[in-house]
Amino acid sequence: MTIQDYQELIKEYKLRVSSRYLSIAPDKLEKITIQDRYLVSKKYDGHFYGMVYADGKCTFLNPKGKKVEGLQVNADVEKVLSSQPSDVCLVGELYVSSEERSRAFNLTKALTDKSPDVYFAAFDVLAVDGKELENLDSFERFEEVKKYATGTHFHTIDGEIVESRAAIGEKFEKAIEQNEEGIVVKGEGLVTYKIKPIFTFDAVVVGFAEGDGRRAGLLRDLLLAFIKEDGSFQVFAHLSHGFGDEQRQELLQQLQKSVVESDFTEIAANKVGFQMVKPELIVEFSCLDIINEDSKGLPIQKANLVYSESEGYQFARHLPSVSTTIPVFLRFREDKSVNPQDVRFAQVEELVSFDVKDKKPLEALPLSELIKREVYVKETSKGKMVRKFLIFKTNKEAFGSHPAFVFHLTDFSASRKDPIKKELRLSNDEAQINQIYDEYIEKNIKKGWEKV
Repeated sequence: MTIQDYQELIKEYKLRVSSRYLSIAPDKLEKITIQDRYLVSKKYDGHFYGMVYADGKCTFLNPKGKKVEGLQVNADVEKVLSSQPSDVCLVGELYVSSEERSRAFNLTKALTDKSPDVYFAAFDVLAVDGKELENLDSFERFEEVKKYATGTHFHTIDGEIVESRAAIGEKFEKAIEQNEEGIVVKGEGLVTYKIKPIFTFDAVVVGFAEGDGRRAGLLRDLLLAFIKEDGSFQVFAHLSHGFGDEQRQELLQQLQKSVVESDFTEIAANKVGFQMVKPELIVEFSCLDIINEDSKGLPIQKANLVYSESEGYQFARHLPSVSTTIPVFLRFREDKSVNPQDVRFAQVEELVSFDVKDKKPLEALPLSELIKREVYVKETSKGKMVRKFLIFKTNKEAFGSHPAFVFHLTDFSASRKDPIKKELRLSNDEAQINQIYDEYIEKNIKKGWEKV
């Protein structure tokens, strides 16, 4: 195999295996399938890499093609495997070894500095002598890895075979006592379990989505953001779990009074757009995991917004962000304020690393297309009233957080203190956006209105 062949092999492995990871809370171990035995290993807080040893040289490759060469860990691999007659490709975690618990974000600087504290913990074998190893279960692969990863900087993961879920719980408790990130559990099936302490964060509410159907009149989701050092709002999560129906009703009524203008749109899971609100409410929530890459191994990027009292939210750009696994509302934080300290983006930067060099420039987006428009006028003794209804197709639904369709109502009344009012509704379903359009006309156009 060439180095390009190995790189593709590593990339395919990451895509295939990432979809099989399941995060489980420590108190939910009963969700682990009952089996005769489990391979329990320490979870290393580093970066996923493949190790390629070929022609006497060691190269580390990540799924994006980044190479790591010339470090002490490379030399250790070359020394250990110099007696091997075969080329070898393993996968594992590059991490920083230190007396304190290593964090993933420490590795980026350590690689730049070519630190001797960079280590590699191998947990699987992909190929030997240029041939892929197939039809091996987790336990056989573990034994195979132990044949090769036997150095100081280059070693096999710290793993052990246990025979019960109770033993898994004991291993987790021990890992936490030792200030480790958590454990990884593999069995004879395809699923790999990650067991880590539950994370908690504070975030500011920047939008809300209302339920539909039987859930109309109730809050469906909150749109959450962190605040970056420059004061901008970094969108990252929809929060829907942890509320009772009475609380959902009260929150919806409260948030509807705080709606503000926004040139940014986000779609909820029920295909209805979020309405943006003043950044006033801070929530504490928990989640099982946070990730900064999607299922294809690409960096997650989400909207970065600028807010002002006069103009509401304005989209700035897409920036590296995170997704959360099963976020659950815990409480409101009335003791905290909306500022870059209390709801700081650094809460996640302390846990995951962002490679800013991976950010690609935004592509030129397709133009939107107007597909329906009606204008109605009504003359009164107090002056003219105008209501304009329109739908446009964005043609941008394939680009991040853009809806497929937008309904917009402009309501003008010369006699009002605020003569112009606007309403916006979003959807990814054409039938639904047309239904919204028809309902708004039925509700707002009565006797005395004339179509222009």
